[in-house]
Amino acid sequence: MLIAKNQFGELIEADQAIAGQLFSCPGCQRPLCLKKGQIKMPHFAHRPGMVCDYFSENESQLHLVAKKCLNRILTQVGYQTQLEKVFPEIKQRADLWIQDADGRQLAIEFQQSPISVDKLRQRTAGYHRIGLQVIWILGPNYFRQHLQERTIFKFADANDMIFTWAPSSNQLTVCSCFQKNDLSVLKMQQHQYSPESFLDIFLRGSHHSSQQVQAIRSKSYLRRDLKHMQQQLALKRFSPDMVRLVYEQKHTSPINAPWLVHGGNQAGLKVSNQHWRLAMLLALEAGSETGRLSRNAFIKEFSSESYFYERSWENHLSQQAVVNFLRELSLAGYICLKSAYILVRSLPPWPDNYQQKLALLR
Repeated sequence: MLIAKNQFGELIEADQAIAGQLFSCPGCQRPLCLKKGQIKMPHFAHRPGMVCDYFSENESQLHLVAKKCLNRILTQVGYQTQLEKVFPEIKQRADLWIQDADGRQLAIEFQQSPISVDKLRQRTAGYHRIGLQVIWILGPNYFRQHLQERTIFKFADANDMIFTWAPSSNQLTVCSCFQKNDLSVLKMQQHQYSPESFLDIFLRGSHHSSQQVQAIRSKSYLRRDLKHMQQQLALKRFSPDMVRLVYEQKHTSPINAPWLVHGGNQAGLKVSNQHWRLAMLLALEAGSETGRLSRNAFIKEFSSESYFYERSWENHLSQQAVVNFLRELSLAGYICLKSAYILVRSLPPWPDNYQQKLALLR
């Protein structure tokens, strides 16, 4: 930790502290030791055996340098800042707290080490309870390696953006507009900002990344996507539960599903786009027998963590992804989409076999 209270109760940074004086933790109020050596930057530490709910003792040198560097840059450009600000009402402390001239506040967490999604949710929810926005900035330990899609969406904010920082260049990067089809790796847009302009953009909401994902409709892609489904079925990698649902709806095979289940481009899914779109189609088929389905219940089911990766906060964009699929069907005339319910008109028929399905592309 970089901040402590001195013997007069004033906050002081470790590199300005004088050895031999008394220091205490701003969170738990217990005594601290000042450590100034030749290798690691000056910092404070709790005495051995002491447990603090606010501060961790295992922060890396990079973590300490990162938050101190960000604090220096943001202070120089006019932000009001405080390193390691303690929030007693939620028993948390932020790596860095900033406020702009308009009074907008933001907590910054610089994440260099692994953290569970439960812990991430707990800390994010804590900030939200006191009306404070928070962004998680990933350090080099994350972006030096190939990030798994699960990890990316764990840290993505409510607008599906993630943030990384390279200390060597003082560049903050916003990653957004994620797309993922079943035949390629995750794609994204990246924009680099200096820390001062980045925070101004974030606090004022000037960075827009929302992008409606469109299904891929080229014939060559659809054929490859169908072949991919065949391979998944042959290798028994396609969900057995999904195959069972297909049979329960009196269909012979997932391969014969209408073409609209192919070509999905939605990122953040635990399952394939084929699986997700087929599951929604089968649910609409089953619901057509009762006349109409609850729109909210349908959106809740197919935007849930049964299909999408766990997030640090509520995933509104997964809900929008379901709405986009429903609108696709509505524009094609298959359903009538109302504010409270979905009325199924006439869903596309299933081809009798593989060759018949291919013939529909000609």
